[in-house]
Amino acid sequence: MEQVHYDVIVVGAGPAGVTAAATVARGGASVLLLEAGVFAGAENWSGCVYFCESLAAEDAFGADTVAAAPWERRVVRRGIGMTNGQDLVGLSHEHPQTFEHCYTVLRPAFDPYWAEQAQALGATYVPGTTVTSLIRRQGRVVGVHTDKGAAYADVTFLAEGDASHLTRFSGLEQTDTPGFTQGVKAVFKLSTEQIEQRFGLAPGEGAATDLMVRNARLGGRTLHLNMAAFIYTNRDTLSVGYVAPLEHLASDFTGDHDTLLSYVTDLPGIAEYLDGATLAGFGAKLIRTGGVRRAPILVEDGLAVGGAAAAKGIDLPCPNFTGPAAATGLYFGRAALALVGKDQAPTTAQLTEQYLAPLNASRYGQDADYLADWPGYLESTRVAFGVGIDLACGGMHYLSERRPFWQRWWRYGRFLRDHLRPKVLGGLWADWGRLNRALGVTRMIRTGNPLALVARWFGNHFKGAPKTPGTTSWMLRIDGQPVTEKQLPFTARRLLRGLTPLLGGVISAAYTNNQTPIKERLQPALTGAVRNMRVGTLVMGALVDCLSVTLALISGVVDLFRFKVLKVSAAEMLSHPVAQDANRLAASRDLGRHKTAYPMAERLAKNTYVEGDTSHIRLIWPETLASHSDMASAPYWSVCPAGVYGFESALSGHGSPTVNFENCIKCESCWQSDGDAVQWGRHTDHQLIYRPDTPAWDRPPVATRSGGPNAPRLIALPHLTASTDSAPALSAAQ
Repeated sequence: MEQVHYDVIVVGAGPAGVTAAATVARGGASVLLLEAGVFAGAENWSGCVYFCESLAAEDAFGADTVAAAPWERRVVRRGIGMTNGQDLVGLSHEHPQTFEHCYTVLRPAFDPYWAEQAQALGATYVPGTTVTSLIRRQGRVVGVHTDKGAAYADVTFLAEGDASHLTRFSGLEQTDTPGFTQGVKAVFKLSTEQIEQRFGLAPGEGAATDLMVRNARLGGRTLHLNMAAFIYTNRDTLSVGYVAPLEHLASDFTGDHDTLLSYVTDLPGIAEYLDGATLAGFGAKLIRTGGVRRAPILVEDGLAVGGAAAAKGIDLPCPNFTGPAAATGLYFGRAALALVGKDQAPTTAQLTEQYLAPLNASRYGQDADYLADWPGYLESTRVAFGVGIDLACGGMHYLSERRPFWQRWWRYGRFLRDHLRPKVLGGLWADWGRLNRALGVTRMIRTGNPLALVARWFGNHFKGAPKTPGTTSWMLRIDGQPVTEKQLPFTARRLLRGLTPLLGGVISAAYTNNQTPIKERLQPALTGAVRNMRVGTLVMGALVDCLSVTLALISGVVDLFRFKVLKVSAAEMLSHPVAQDANRLAASRDLGRHKTAYPMAERLAKNTYVEGDTSHIRLIWPETLASHSDMASAPYWSVCPAGVYGFESALSGHGSPTVNFENCIKCESCWQSDGDAVQWGRHTDHQLIYRPDTPAWDRPPVATRSGGPNAPRLIALPHLTASTDSAPALSAAQ
């Protein structure tokens, strides 16, 4: 039987897939690029700041092709901060060279360009094609089955994305819990001029801000969401959304995503930019964030796994999953060119040597290894998204109040007393230990002789502030209004000014996008920050600490005297402005009080659907009647951001579940959160197309070519069994 045979098959036309296909095609080998979506990016709704350095490699697409791509804006500034819902404290760093090859993009408009570029280099690109299984012969992967037929290759590269169906169902996962984060994003229409004016950007420049969000409340209790929010600038839209560990959404969240989105759009650092903006798009994306400790098997005979499933993505100091994903495609493409065309298909050992070893030795592999414990810390910490944010935002709140000096410090001291109880102090110390173990901060600092270090601190007063690339500034908003350093007391103001250049060096090193591993960038930056400290800054820090602790203790003594001696009632004691502020903040974080600003019907109407005739989702009923009522508390009701699942409780007997599969935005959160109760399939005629409003759609078509040295070869494979050869052959013309 004649079959179509390629040197390489690539499954998925995301960052990894297109980079692999381009590298292989440019090298003269034949490559088949398969994409399940109607077009590349049609079902992809990630953030997104895209890291394009691997695409710019000369043996992939090249820098000129990146420069001509339909990106939204070139990133020149990023900010990172924390908010308690009312106040915001953070740092912003601006420097174009720091963010080299970083662009804000809308993936449905961005991804098709790269698939077409790969096709122009000679790859055979077939969208709208779902790979249903791998074809194995004598333990070796020799091709793939698709809904259009079978195709064969010397080596297959799985770049299928975060959910990784083939990776899981082919037995490559090494854990039942790979670790996922759900990302939900809305796109808001705003004029180009307004975006540039509000963000202080020049034409074509872009900014991105990521915020740690204080854990919200629902039903009278604080949720353990550990959620982050973001806002990114596009050409004439803003991407706004949130990400949270899927495990927390499944186990601790019983609300709906309507209130979460409304809560996020009301946050400081986001709300002020959305004034007058209109909803233009909505969707969700599952992100693999478990890290290398939960990575799958990446190579087998005739098979390599890359992209998001390779678990090389990192989340420090900001999310970067596209850069590592594209890098896996580049390293695989180079390995494939070195191995294809030989008498024997690439073996596990050969792929390990040519693909996996160079990838692990690269910046991306080293970064993933260094941050192996970071995902676990982010998921488990209750301090960083709780009292840690309270202390940072609350301290800035009281010290920046427009009140007499003594009133500000008195309120600040009482605030600290309420938040730094002995149990809380123990939790802060334990959390710092976990954070330090995850990042190894103290192990990286090399200060030398302590006496020489102290002498250096004195000598730094006679030197100028350390020079760092770009500009670092504080992001401060109190009760939603901007605050400047001038509004702070003298000691706090001097402390911030002394810390700014030191923190600027660290954040610049962390953000810099080059081929140096992040640990090697952070070590000299952290050491430099300690060595460049001034005694004056340390004195100001000590004064702030001493004054704060003293006032906290005094306020405690005063309140004890009022309650015990003066017999002031507990109600009057709790009427203190600081206690009232705490109650007000707790109420503002109550998701039940946030009205739905963007109804689900309005959000889903921004997408294009082809519903199909049959559902791709199945609910599996519990085996016993007594267990049917448990379905009402199943996680898939709350993790779904599109209203796919509904449940009506019955007066007697079991309830009535419904599956509105036509609403599905293919985030795949449901089956990843409860795989025993939900079956979710890609082999379906249900189609989803994200079409965000952007001028990036209006670009000239990419010229393509076919045939030549990249054409597949027809070979006879009569020895294949009927079971592996039962699907019709996939035509190279499709």
